[in-house]
Amino acid sequence: MVVRDDQRAALSRVGEWLAPDLRIVELLAVGGNAGVYAAERGAGKTVAVKVLHARLCEDTAVRERFVREAYLVNCIDHPGVVPVAEHGATPDGVPFLLMELLHGETAAHKRTRLRGRLPELEVLSIAERALSVLHQAHAAGILHRDISPSNLFLCSDGSLRVLDFGNAGSRESAHVHTSVTRTGEVIGTAAYMSPELALGAHRCVDIRSDIYSLGATLFRLLSSEWVFPSVRADAQRLAVIASPARSLARALPGAHPCTIRLVDRALSYERSERWQTAGEMQEACREAMTAILERGPATAKPAERDLSEFEEFATQRALPPPDLV
Repeated sequence: MVVRDDQRAALSRVGEWLAPDLRIVELLAVGGNAGVYAAERGAGKTVAVKVLHARLCEDTAVRERFVREAYLVNCIDHPGVVPVAEHGATPDGVPFLLMELLHGETAAHKRTRLRGRLPELEVLSIAERALSVLHQAHAAGILHRDISPSNLFLCSDGSLRVLDFGNAGSRESAHVHTSVTRTGEVIGTAAYMSPELALGAHRCVDIRSDIYSLGATLFRLLSSEWVFPSVRADAQRLAVIASPARSLARALPGAHPCTIRLVDRALSYERSERWQTAGEMQEACREAMTAILERGPATAKPAERDLSEFEEFATQRALPPPDLV
């Protein structure tokens, strides 16, 4: 019901003037916190406008966090983010952010368009570029806290942008604690939350939480499955809290051992067992891409691979061998 109400409310803004030279012309997407629009700015210039849902305006924490996106994203010196050009308020007092209008599609949309899965090398390429952005964000003391396929945008020019820093937080001494993040508040998308985020334990959230969320994103793009299969967000969140993630090898037995290791380590329940930095995971991602390219098309079938590395990896985790039939 809330989703439908948000959709209707977002559509009602099409045609609205936000300023004498800024008019909303098209609704592009509706998320949990905001609607994203194409808007005309002056003569012939089109921009993107992100408008907070009016129903959330009374929540001071949500409102402040939304406006803080402008500050946080503009602190990241990387072409893989979308800077906020300015922020303001609609005639009814709802905050909005003005940004560059992107052309392309999200990884989530492309996965759906291709009926479930993206090619392994393409997913690794997406991961490598996203990790470059996260590395720079973490260096600036910023945690994204909501990495998902919907927040990875594949531009028509071949570049990648990491979207939606609306749930981002500052990092102080590797802990998250801000005036607009309440203890016990759950932030993020259930299917991609780290255990510590799912618990709402924000003082335990650090850069390794973004690593976990990216691992869950890769799992989805590669296999078309959730890490914890469930159609209900609350059930997925409880599973993340209660259970270690299953191996990618169970959902995608034909994946290269390096890809399996990359994703499985990112999804480790214990933070100390994950990739410790985005840079470390990025290097492992590059190694996996190289290993797949060196394998070549002639040895693409799982039965023709050298499975020694996979067998060692699977034995350590009590996993079944890949199906060679």
